[in-house]
Amino acid sequence: MALQEDLNRWVAAGLLAADQASRIRAYEMARTDTAPAERRGLEITATEVVAYLGAIVVLVGIGFLVATQYQPLGSVGRDLILGLVAAAALACGFFMDGRSERPAARRARAAGFFLGSLAVFALVTQVLVDARLLTRVAGDSYYSYDNVGGDVMAGAAAASLLAGALLWRTRTGLLAFAFASLVFTGIGGFEAWQFVATPDPLAGEAPYLLAAALLVAASEVVVRRSPGAWAAEILRFLAVLVPLVSALTFSTFGGEKMELLAGVLALAALGAALPRRSGGYVIAGGLGLFIVVMEVGFRHFAQTLGYPVVLIASGLLLLAIAIAMVRVLPRLRRGGRGSQLSGDRVDLGQEHG
Repeated sequence: MALQEDLNRWVAAGLLAADQASRIRAYEMARTDTAPAERRGLEITATEVVAYLGAIVVLVGIGFLVATQYQPLGSVGRDLILGLVAAAALACGFFMDGRSERPAARRARAAGFFLGSLAVFALVTQVLVDARLLTRVAGDSYYSYDNVGGDVMAGAAAASLLAGALLWRTRTGLLAFAFASLVFTGIGGFEAWQFVATPDPLAGEAPYLLAAALLVAASEVVVRRSPGAWAAEILRFLAVLVPLVSALTFSTFGGEKMELLAGVLALAALGAALPRRSGGYVIAGGLGLFIVVMEVGFRHFAQTLGYPVVLIASGLLLLAIAIAMVRVLPRLRRGGRGSQLSGDRVDLGQEHG
């Protein structure tokens, strides 16, 4: 222990009396929120590394299995393997007692929950695909292939409920990313399931905006329960960036108003950054505004003199964003209850549940 070694060295050098060293040691051990403890929360431990490697290896293994042995396994084999992975990953998370573990171990626990959520998504989706409950078969109005968007939508909905419950329990960044990814995956499945050749841009964008509102609400819940948690910033970042990109995608169907909507989303995120003391909003708004400027510039001015002007404007915009981040992020760090995305005090594994 570094503190004990320092105290022994200072006592040996005559800088501290033995009773003073004992009082310092007792004081530091009694504190629950000390700078050394914060630094320990950011240390990478063997438990965490093993958990991350295990999750990655399992994901790669499932990918290879699906790519090479999908048909030979059959529906029973696929469902059995996915079920075992889901059960093992969730058990790993639940059997790690988050109340007594250090932050690094809680992050390892979150890795199990993260893998379990993805495995549940794959399992439910696969069961539905095999049963063809929501599959739109080839030969329907718009399809020359089996459309499994409805199966993906239902699988993502089930898994997002699980991930949301685990996020409520842990408030960790990995679970926030899993929850947001599953929500938007479900929206993508819904869009594919009801696919039409020439979609209305606003109608196509509406589900993404509803999902963004859900993520923003979830981030506020996380902030109230765990001020400073990365989970809230991840939710806010994805709540802005994914709908922004989808709006620009829908704008290719002739909806220039969607380009304006994307710009409004970026500016709204920047406007919300200070009152909410959110680094996630700052980064998403800055990055989103840059994407909007580049996309609109390339689309409308690529063959004109305006093209180099757009590049110059984009470079100036990046410089302005950098200045804003230098000026704003320190304020966010000093903010009371706000999340501290740029500070050293952020704990990726912060949880109190």
